[in-house]
Amino acid sequence: MTRTAPFFRLLKDRSGNTLIISALTLTSLVGAVGLGTDTVQWDLWKRQLQREADSAAIAGAQANYLGASGTDAATTELHRYNYITLTKTPTIEVGPTSGPYAGNSLAVRVVVQSSRSLPFSSIFLTNAPVIIAQATAAATNLGTYCVVSLENTTATGITFQGSASANLGCGIATNSQGTSAVYAGGASTVNASPVAAVGAIPASSSYASGTTLQPYSSPQADPFASLPPPVVPSGCNSPLQVQPNRTAHVTNPTGTACFSGMDIKGTVTFDPGVYYINGGSFNAG
Repeated sequence: MTRTAPFFRLLKDRSGNTLIISALTLTSLVGAVGLGTDTVQWDLWKRQLQREADSAAIAGAQANYLGASGTDAATTELHRYNYITLTKTPTIEVGPTSGPYAGNSLAVRVVVQSSRSLPFSSIFLTNAPVIIAQATAAATNLGTYCVVSLENTTATGITFQGSASANLGCGIATNSQGTSAVYAGGASTVNASPVAAVGAIPASSSYASGTTLQPYSSPQADPFASLPPPVVPSGCNSPLQVQPNRTAHVTNPTGTACFSGMDIKGTVTFDPGVYYINGGSFNAG
């Protein structure tokens, strides 16, 4: 009788196959879980890094628009949201050298980079993956404003009420930070677009169809900031008042006239010249 060699007998032996297959499968399963866990962590770091870049670019663009240092603002924002230790000095460009806003002096580009290893993937990778995020932001005017209120508290900056009809053919803006920075109510009709404010702008049927509301906009610069304070003419103790359904003609023989306030409810014709309102308000309705 021929005896079978031990090796051949082992090949035909099926006992223990499940254990071998389970061992091989478990190894692959552990590898897949480890790689999946590292991939999720890299994706989280990428999102956090992108948030840092986005916040820094927006802060830099806002500061740059207001005449401050966009670089300093972006750097401060990166320190504020330092989720991940950066492994390279961030790139901050005021006036990007590349991208869709290249050469735009109002734009700020931020590039951040980090490289971090993880326990499982470091077994196979000599160098840790490099994670890069970049963002570009620009602050721009979205309209032409012929009426600008520099009121910067929470008080209403511009008010339309009663039966006033304003046909400006341009935009209005206020630096008011209030919940009703621009108010249009009553039977008033406002034909002005866009309507912008640093604060909120409640919707109103007084705005003409197609009016663009721009709440939470960037504040407007003082157009007269570079000019010296005006010398107030004498004779500014009297207001100009015109009652409803009345007409008036205001002469200005010297080219300069001054009033303590104006409250116009009728029709007024002004001679050409410069008119001062000293300490009072201008109301037309």
